[in-house]
Amino acid sequence: MYIRNSLFLTLMVSSLGACVSVPAAKNYREQSLTVADFSIPQLGTVTEVSVGEILLTQGEKRVAEAIELQSSAYRPHNGTSNLYVKSAESDEYDWYIDSNSSVFTDKGGLATNGITIKKQKGSGYLCPFQITGGGYSAGYNCYKEAKYTMHDSYTITSINSFQRSLIYNGKSGSKINIAYREFSNSLARPAFSNNVEYDMSESNIIAYKGAELKILEYTNTKIKYEVIKNFNSQ
Repeated sequence: MYIRNSLFLTLMVSSLGACVSVPAAKNYREQSLTVADFSIPQLGTVTEVSVGEILLTQGEKRVAEAIELQSSAYRPHNGTSNLYVKSAESDEYDWYIDSNSSVFTDKGGLATNGITIKKQKGSGYLCPFQITGGGYSAGYNCYKEAKYTMHDSYTITSINSFQRSLIYNGKSGSKINIAYREFSNSLARPAFSNNVEYDMSESNIIAYKGAELKILEYTNTKIKYEVIKNFNSQ
């Protein structure tokens, strides 16, 4: 997966000691993230690929508040990332889950292995821990000296496991050959494959099953194009 952030504020919590105890959550409220379709390349951009390469990829994007740890020492037990995305809040805490969680893929699901960070609203102290079997299993401390960056608006992108792809197969005179393929978890679905020829002397716009490309240049070895619509474009 690849990530992009837009607005941030660095917080360096003062060193006041090693840890404090973690009170129970009061009025816990989950926060749903808005999911939007994401095109690779992005719509309106110009891209060049070689023969045999994929022209389009589909994914999803989410924008949310996030914490980026400045040191992996403050990760929860079994944490795999330094980036944690806000998923809930309670009276005293904001709750963040590992950005590598399956909740950020098209598979959905809960935070990976219950890996979570709580941030105290008043002090900003970080409380990393892991939940398994419905209770605290590892890490039950709030660190007063953790250093982190607070992102008010962080965009997370992920690639869908199901893909519809166009592949450039070269040209013959003024005609270009485009292959359509479907993949599920990187495995091709042969029954949904097709090859199509487009005559560039008639139009430089090609379309297939809702996807549209504007062809700018093409040779025997490469093609340059602009994405008008991806398969998942609304």
